[in-house]
Amino acid sequence: MLDGSKLEVVRFYPIESDDGYEYDRESAVTTAPVRRLQQKTQVYPLDIRASSRSRLTHSLEVQCRARTVVAEVAKRNSFYFDNLYEISSICETAALVHDVGNPPFGHFGEKVISNFFSSRLNDIFKSSLGADHKPSSQWENLLYPDLSNFDGNAQNLRILHSIQKLNLSAQVLGACIKVPYLIDESTDLPAGCFYSESILFQFIRDALELDVGEHFELVHILEYADNICYALADIEDSLDRGVITPDEMEKDLLRYCNGNAGAENLLIQTLSESRENGTGFIDYFRMNSLPAAICEFADFFSSSVQSAYTDEFEFNYQGSENYLISAMMTYAREKVFKKKEIESLEITGNSALIGLLKTYSKLLSVSRDDFNELLKGGELSDPVLSRLFHRISHRVLETYIESVNSDDLAFEDPDEKEFYFRVRLMIDYITGMTDTYIQTEFSLMRGLSYY
Repeated sequence: MLDGSKLEVVRFYPIESDDGYEYDRESAVTTAPVRRLQQKTQVYPLDIRASSRSRLTHSLEVQCRARTVVAEVAKRNSFYFDNLYEISSICETAALVHDVGNPPFGHFGEKVISNFFSSRLNDIFKSSLGADHKPSSQWENLLYPDLSNFDGNAQNLRILHSIQKLNLSAQVLGACIKVPYLIDESTDLPAGCFYSESILFQFIRDALELDVGEHFELVHILEYADNICYALADIEDSLDRGVITPDEMEKDLLRYCNGNAGAENLLIQTLSESRENGTGFIDYFRMNSLPAAICEFADFFSSSVQSAYTDEFEFNYQGSENYLISAMMTYAREKVFKKKEIESLEITGNSALIGLLKTYSKLLSVSRDDFNELLKGGELSDPVLSRLFHRISHRVLETYIESVNSDDLAFEDPDEKEFYFRVRLMIDYITGMTDTYIQTEFSLMRGLSYY
């Protein structure tokens, strides 16, 4: 349960003159990964129409919505009221950075990357370390599963801490962790942190006094804000682009209300009144129904934290407004995301991601000695390898070198340690690309363009 001690700013690297949560906010706003979100698609392919949402505009919407939710909780909870600035700052900053780990093409991209390494990593491992190298138990039970299950949420921590070195507070980082498990902890869920950041992960747990599998309390506010932004934005963008029609949406959404009379009546009423007022359906819902939905969440959340709060917290979206929001989320996932325009984007994304992963995996297949030669500025017998190496960003290369030279993490085999961080290097580089850049890079690799 949140208390005053958990709001005292704690950082992995203490700062002598610490501006507290203002430091977090400024660091987040000015970091390059947040800027790159403007060129990562939210749902639809990015184009010259400014109305289509990017990951950046989505993050800004979540930031705004999280602030509203915190304010409503503060009306019901004296601790939140007394610490409104600190709690609001944590949630707003976490909202701004919560998607920086998403790869090009979003959740679809996560699956492509995971499938690639699941099917090819062991062969690449043998090529680099030698067919006679016997994998350690650590490789088989920890390092291989860690590398072959890419998760954008875990990549958040890696980008913010290991690559960008923002040194954000444990509170902001904790509010971003959706899955509170490491890869080697008993769970069926994907890990919320890679092995490479496991020391940081444990530091956050200790700072926030969290047990294994326990969320930081503010995660639930961020998750709700994220969900309602997704629900409304996906439908709104689909209507704006003509991918779905108002009549089609009404017919399908009524089905997804599953006979809930309150949600069905609210949908029909909102559609009718939005037509009369000449207002878009989502705009009308946002202005007239969303406040009630947020109040329901705030009631439930405040009641939970004031009583016997446990990590079993689960908001059930039972009120008419929230039930309709839940129906929108399901409708978007099961129907809208299967529209041709979105699936065409995913086909493009699959080709680009697989193409670059295949190309850059040549740098993973070489021996450690050969890769060291490239690090020293040398050339290998294959002249393309040095040219591929020169394209990798200096920041992720520096992170690789620091990690290989550090003794902070335990590894059974030094060559497996180097290979682990070399794979991380390649994942960092490719997943850090924007949607537009990765397509340009893929065209170059195929000889269709140059720059």
